[in-house]
Amino acid sequence: MDVSATGPRAGVRRPMNEDASQDPSSSGNHVTPEELLASLPITRELKRLGVTDEQLRTLHFASSGRGYPFDEWPVLGSDVPTDAIPLLKPYCTLKWLLLEDPPPSRDRDDAWQYITMLESAHLVEAGLNAKKAQQTRARKPRVKLYDGTTINEIIADLALSPEHRDKTAEELWPHFYARLEALGHSPEEILHPREPRKCVYRYELGEKHRRISRGRFANVVATARKAAQSR
Repeated sequence: MDVSATGPRAGVRRPMNEDASQDPSSSGNHVTPEELLASLPITRELKRLGVTDEQLRTLHFASSGRGYPFDEWPVLGSDVPTDAIPLLKPYCTLKWLLLEDPPPSRDRDDAWQYITMLESAHLVEAGLNAKKAQQTRARKPRVKLYDGTTINEIIADLALSPEHRDKTAEELWPHFYARLEALGHSPEEILHPREPRKCVYRYELGEKHRRISRGRFANVVATARKAAQSR
């Protein structure tokens, strides 16, 4: 299994070839699939919501569903808190891909496509942050911090900041959400069912609602960094 990162913000990527997918410890970090699964943000969030280690261990896809398309596979497990239910299928999908390392099949392709749609688990974390932010906004009055700064300037400032300068546009996408939230632009995330680059943040700019896609965000990041290098 090709491991793209380790640690608290670890994500997973689809294996680039079958040889690499057979040895989870082939990376220099020698991270096992079990360790990677335990380190993912979605696993930590499930625990925060009250799901126990034993419940995580027993969560799995029902074998009776394996004859149906992947998107119809039911999840089985002991009772979990209601707030954790939306995260069960993403977790079971990652668990199946990482721990069982299934052979090539249409189901495996569909499962990886599902994870890709969720930004390889980073999007799951961003979605959780979005939900928390929406709950916070419902309890607190909105404060407008708009000072005339354009969205491109906000992106450039983020992309060129010392703590984020080495991050890819994909890695910056959740941080961009946090920056919009901190500046009072009240972002909301709109997922695309098939193409991750068409995922959109809807935000407030002045008195208007605007949208920016992940693809356009990546282009602005690239342009800002290129301009900075030419100075």
